Amino acid sequence: SFPTRRSSDLDGPLQVTACSEADHSCEQYEKCNIRDPLWRIKDRIVSALMFSFWTNMLSPAYENLWQTTLHRIARRADGKGLRRRDLADPLMPIRSLRNRIAHHEPVVHWNLPRYYRSVLTIVAWLSPVAAVWCRDRCGFDV
Repeated sequence: SFPTRRSSDLDGPLQVTACSEADHSCEQYEKCNIRDPLWRIKDRIVSALMFSFWTNMLSPAYENLWQTTLHRIARRADGKGLRRRDLADPLMPIRSLRNRIAHHEPVVHWNLPRYYRSVLTIVAWLSPVAAVWCRDRCGFDV
């Protein structure tokens, strides 16, 4: 299960999540320094990136980066590695769906169970624990 964390007040346009000083049960409390502005910036970098950043990072232009470094971020359930395309190809339709929803466009006639399964597959490749957490809490009937 994920560690319990408390949300601080909004700090600019992004939500900063950090251990509370009163929460001495948090394992990370001794390691993090919520008063350090640099810590706040580092904690916010990933959450501040747009979905397009991630889909572009998996484009053919970054094949060399995938081969040398990024290939370690994801694995199939059987332990086999993924090609960059294996991760990139399903992300583009998910991005399209996300954009339609974000712009309040209709998605009623889209095959939403297929998109949901695709999202869960990608989450499982990135973090099997997170995939179990998502499945346990999802109300989407597949």
